Amino acid sequence: MDSLKVMLWYPKHKTMSVPMEIWNLPDYEGLPEKPIIRLFSGATDINYKEIYEYDIVLFKGYKYIVEYDTINLKWCLVQPRKKDGNTLEGVYTGGVDGQDIKRCEIIGNLFENPELVEEEQG
Repeated sequence: MDSLKVMLWYPKHKTMSVPMEIWNLPDYEGLPEKPIIRLFSGATDINYKEIYEYDIVLFKGYKYIVEYDTINLKWCLVQPRKKDGNTLEGVYTGGVDGQDIKRCEIIGNLFENPELVEEEQG
């Protein structure tokens, strides 16, 4: 079985783990807080930085959030959502295995840099 590459976000302490490979996800039930697991997408951006779930990227002048599409079973770029739940104009859902994802640039992530998408939602 192949290992998964992940990062862990600890909301209470506002800390991110370094990328790590794990064989089995540990049981977090006994810990004071359950971390949010950020999976590695398998792709890198234009600067060869590894792209993880919930990264915020720039592509063709727009900001997107990297998410896993559980319906189509692929990684995609989703434009930040407005507070009323409607998506902003120009939503793109290109798969990570395409060339477009490799032309993105990571500018932050949803947990450490929420202000990057909050301005889009205003």
